[in-house]
Amino acid sequence: MGFFNAMRDTIVKMVKKVHVAIIFEDNKYYIRTKFVSKNGTTLEDRVYDKAGDKMPPIMVKYLNTLQKRHSHTYVSTFLSTINAGSIHSCDEREYHRMHIETDSIVKVCVDNQWSAYSSVYAIDELKSFFREAGGIDFIFPQEIAINYLLKSRGAIEGQQLFIITTSSYAVVTVFSDEGLLFSAHFLYKEDEDEVALDEELDAMDDVDEVIKEADKDSEEIEEVLQLEDIDDNDIFDGGLDDLDDLDDMEAPELDNIESFDADDDEELELEPEEPAESLFTRKDQFLCEFLHNSVEDFYKSSFYKSEFIQRAVVYDGSRNGNHTGDMLGRYIKEELFLECEVRPVDLCDLLADISMTESKA
Repeated sequence: MGFFNAMRDTIVKMVKKVHVAIIFEDNKYYIRTKFVSKNGTTLEDRVYDKAGDKMPPIMVKYLNTLQKRHSHTYVSTFLSTINAGSIHSCDEREYHRMHIETDSIVKVCVDNQWSAYSSVYAIDELKSFFREAGGIDFIFPQEIAINYLLKSRGAIEGQQLFIITTSSYAVVTVFSDEGLLFSAHFLYKEDEDEVALDEELDAMDDVDEVIKEADKDSEEIEEVLQLEDIDDNDIFDGGLDDLDDLDDMEAPELDNIESFDADDDEELELEPEEPAESLFTRKDQFLCEFLHNSVEDFYKSSFYKSEFIQRAVVYDGSRNGNHTGDMLGRYIKEELFLECEVRPVDLCDLLADISMTESKA
């Protein structure tokens, strides 16, 4: 065991910095740890289930162990709250013009062009959550993540819509070559009442199907019973003699029957099929409505210097096959009539990279 402990101590000494990025989504904590040494960077991924409002003990132990072994350990997370935002200015007077109270917020200026802010309460809540695990070093607004991604794209032509999304939240922004112009936050939490309502509606649908099947069976039984009550003689009340009248019936003249031509197709056109039932979930519907209202607000409000949005990019950070970005991309193309590109993004890896950049500053 002494050999392995010596090897571990050697590796620990070689590591210069450790960046721990933590993302919360789908009732799980996703962690990516980057160990940066002179020989390169190694990765370690972990996932922990949410356990109430406090950090799971096993996750607390992991973070405490990292910070005990490595003196330069940086723990970071993204700020996911509706009590946050960004404006196209670093001037406090602009905050007042937009009716944003500055006494109860924390704000940071970015690139001397725009600023991001959050309520003091939201920041204190996150600090409290991480306190048992040694604290939190970096809390980044989602707009910082978008800005980081945009720096690798080069100059932005005109005004463009950039969205970063997961299965539980989305941040809608508009950027131009002047920096951020607009920001809006969407956070979706399905409470117990909504879940109970959905289950109740599903149960009602099942009952309706049972009732429909029962009614259908009842009608079929009733038809059979009616047929059994019919006397065979009732079919021909006049007896067999009436069949002779069939000989007196004149056959229709075939020459008078109009033939079907190919040109008569318009008379045989089928009714258009009803559109398929929407596959959008409750959250999808809320998110699309939020996006529509956000774009409308950007165009109409005097707070923003708005021009025509030329195109959109969705950075999809959703996990477990949710593909929220694909849904948003389709909505943007079909309803907002914008060219839209959907790009998958690993938010844990992105967060760790931002932490590495910030620690060098």
